[in-house]
Amino acid sequence: RCVLTDAAGNQLITDEVTIILPDPLVKITNTPENQHVVKNTVISFNVELDSTEGVTYQWQREKSPGRWFNVMNTGYNTDTVTMTASPYAPYPYRCEITDANGTKIYTGSYTVSFYEPPINPRIIKNPSDAYVYNYGVATFNVQAEGSSFVDDGSEDTGVTYQWWRKKTPTSSWVKCTTADATTATLAVKVYANMGDYQYMCEVKDGYGNTLKTKEVMHHIVTPVTIAAQPTAILENGTATFTFTATGDVKTYQWQCLKNGTWMNVSGSSYQGNTTATLTTAVKRSYRCKITDLAGTVTYTDEIAFPTK
Repeated sequence: RCVLTDAAGNQLITDEVTIILPDPLVKITNTPENQHVVKNTVISFNVELDSTEGVTYQWQREKSPGRWFNVMNTGYNTDTVTMTASPYAPYPYRCEITDANGTKIYTGSYTVSFYEPPINPRIIKNPSDAYVYNYGVATFNVQAEGSSFVDDGSEDTGVTYQWWRKKTPTSSWVKCTTADATTATLAVKVYANMGDYQYMCEVKDGYGNTLKTKEVMHHIVTPVTIAAQPTAILENGTATFTFTATGDVKTYQWQCLKNGTWMNVSGSSYQGNTTATLTTAVKRSYRCKITDLAGTVTYTDEIAFPTK
């Protein structure tokens, strides 16, 4: 209806008129879906109709709630619009469809979300051989990075892991099945008669790229035992200290007692300071620090510089 108002404020109201719009001649049979894609990827939205006779298309973008603007992207006036998922990705898109009678219908609104290009998978740090005592636990760890996705399509930076093992030297690789076999760290209890095994981790990203770590082993370590404590022989003012240790020794390091503190010795004044035999003319008390392959430290008894 229309309301007419004169200069004096008097109003005249017309009768009500109902405008009946014709039903659209076409129906939308398939519409686009929201997209989650790599930043700067070329993407498309497509709409399908039950008939395209006399139909025109105009794709639009919503700059603010309820304010739709025509776009000029490739295919803006066709059933498929194409764009780069970058500058306007946060804005919804829709298609305005006009049939042969001029009736307009609209698709729903669809969005594009994007993320940075995927991280190329790489192994940052390979696992190392494990040295443990009998009935101890060998631990292997890998550090890796890459990109993958969770089931709902959102970004989840990471990789998956699968540890494998084989009995040396000729067995085939088989998957480890313990609870931690699909994590970055694998722990294996080892004992003397289990045999020798090699281990390897398969690292996979969400794009199907697969990397394998280097192959590593567990080693059972025999603890260090001091079979003979240090003795000293003095000759021409120079003392020679020696002792005997058994087991899987990794390193020797002689130390001297200085101002109540044990300090590692080195340099030309301490010949053999990283062996089982030390020769020196420096008059102090000494001991040797022995580290085995498992990292355990054992010390010899203290021995003084001999007086004669």
